[in-house]
Amino acid sequence: MSGQRLSNRSLSMQRRIVLPSLLFVTLTASCESPRAGTPDPPPMSPEEMMAAVVELGTPGAEHRVLEPMLGTFRAALTMWAEPGTEPMTSTGTMHSFWMFGGRFLRGDYVGDWMGQRFEGLSLFGYDKAQGVYVGTWCDSMSTALAPISTGHASADGSRLEMTKRMHDFTTGEDALVRDVVLLDGPDAHTHEMYVTRAGGEEFLNMRIEYTRAE
Repeated sequence: MSGQRLSNRSLSMQRRIVLPSLLFVTLTASCESPRAGTPDPPPMSPEEMMAAVVELGTPGAEHRVLEPMLGTFRAALTMWAEPGTEPMTSTGTMHSFWMFGGRFLRGDYVGDWMGQRFEGLSLFGYDKAQGVYVGTWCDSMSTALAPISTGHASADGSRLEMTKRMHDFTTGEDALVRDVVLLDGPDAHTHEMYVTRAGGEEFLNMRIEYTRAE
């Protein structure tokens, strides 16, 4: 019986250390990128790892760049299916707010598209471990979750540029998508999406102009 109790106690202790161990492994994989021919850096102590986990998980100045998008905005959307075609237009409302203590900016979009109610959800954030802005999107007219976009802000924080590769059902191949967000102050911003299909040239696929609601 004592051996069984000891075995159970050991198993319980092992379970308790799984989560911090996984955190440390993830952190080490994110932070260490040794170059060929250079010696490996000295291993981090558990205390150093935990301090780094806390630092990487704390919102910083990069997150504050996204603050002009906080609140409720009227949206005017223009979309071009192909270069040179007549644009399609619609309107909607975007309400954006911080999640998880300022770590991610969530946007809830409601509007209409082709005579139907349209809802979407966006997420923006800044990945401190990788040093890049990140974003994704899903909506009520698709079963797909958009791949994570990654990119950077301009030095003055007025422009975000992010890229991703998405499956293009019209060609069966991947297309390169470049998202540009222009922050025109606290009351207006513009989101432009440029697409480069396989074998084609980049074109402006969508523009959404946001104006803060009164």
